[in-house]
Amino acid sequence: MSSFPCSGCGCCCRRINQAVSHYKAKSKKDPMYFPYTWDENGVCENLTEDNKCKVYDKRPLICNIERYGNHMKVNEQEFYQANIRACNYMMDLDNVPSEFRIK
Repeated sequence: MSSFPCSGCGCCCRRINQAVSHYKAKSKKDPMYFPYTWDENGVCENLTEDNKCKVYDKRPLICNIERYGNHMKVNEQEFYQANIRACNYMMDLDNVPSEFRIK
C-alpha cells in the first residue's frame, strides 16, 4: 500500500475534537498543531457537505495519515492497518454504508 486508502466517508472529520484531544493527552509537545475549530459535535469547520476538506492540500499533520506515520517513525503498513481498523469502527458507529469500508 503506497498511500492510505481513504474512502472519503468523513467520519474522522466529524470527530476531530476527539483526535486532537487524544493526541494532546499523549504528548507534551504539540507537532500536531490544529489551527481550526470544530462545532459542538466535534465536526471540523473545514468539512464540506460532500465530505471534502476545504484545506486538504494544506491540512494539518494530524489529518494526513502518510505524513503522520512518517513523523511518528512507525512501520507504515502497521500504522495504515491500525488506522483502517479505526476508520471502519467509526463507520460502524455512524452506520456508514458498507461501500465506504476500507479493506
